[in-house]
Amino acid sequence: MYKIENPFNPFLSYEYNDSKEMSYMFMKSCVVINKYALPSANDIILDWTKFAKDVIEGKCAEAKKACWSGHYEQFRRLMYYLIDVIIRKDEYIKSKRFNQTQLDFLPEFSTVEFLVQGATGSEDRTFYRC
Repeated sequence: MYKIENPFNPFLSYEYNDSKEMSYMFMKSCVVINKYALPSANDIILDWTKFAKDVIEGKCAEAKKACWSGHYEQFRRLMYYLIDVIIRKDEYIKSKRFNQTQLDFLPEFSTVEFLVQGATGSEDRTFYRC
């Protein structure tokens, strides 16, 4: 949860602030996945960020030490990436990008149906803990 100064994986130093990517995420709708989905991919990303920050720093915080600000950017990126991987699971199987053990751990499509709604309750705390 705390900042790695020189992450070995560039994915971990990612920040969601590139205007081209944000513009794309504003336009990308997830309503085709679930009629209760938040209006855009950007809304989903921001909702999971707010949720993570609230459960870690809010009134029911589980630790006194705050995370570095980029932690929330990593978390929202991972949550959106999880959504994307679940949606494109068949493509990943065909491309052999993941081995069978990894594929066995990928959630079923039904999982993405509630992830695109954003954080909806206390049971979602398992995501930021993972």
